[in-house]
Amino acid sequence: MAVAASRMLEGGVDPDLPAERRGRPGARIDVPLAFHLATAGGADALDLPVGSFAPGRHFDAILVDPDAPGSTMRLFDEVDEEADLLEKIVYTASRPNLACVWVGGRAVSGSAGN
Repeated sequence: MAVAASRMLEGGVDPDLPAERRGRPGARIDVPLAFHLATAGGADALDLPVGSFAPGRHFDAILVDPDAPGSTMRLFDEVDEEADLLEKIVYTASRPNLACVWVGGRAVSGSAGN
């Protein structure tokens, strides 16, 4: 949502204004920046021990299985680059893709061993 909102902010949405007067140039953010702001950036801003994999931080994570039965993710080796994977997970992963979820270092859903 933040990525789409930043694109609207950058280009402007007021049709009554000429293109050169609407929007804010440079307002666009990409998926990696939005992800950072929602995790480590937010944790830093709120002084919380979460948001990154580091000593002293709570281990909150999701193991994503793109090949799970019922998967909504479509990965194409010949087209998708490593940099595209986070965006694919954010936009196309669904419940079947969540193989395991950890909160505070404890598995609360799924199985990490499978």
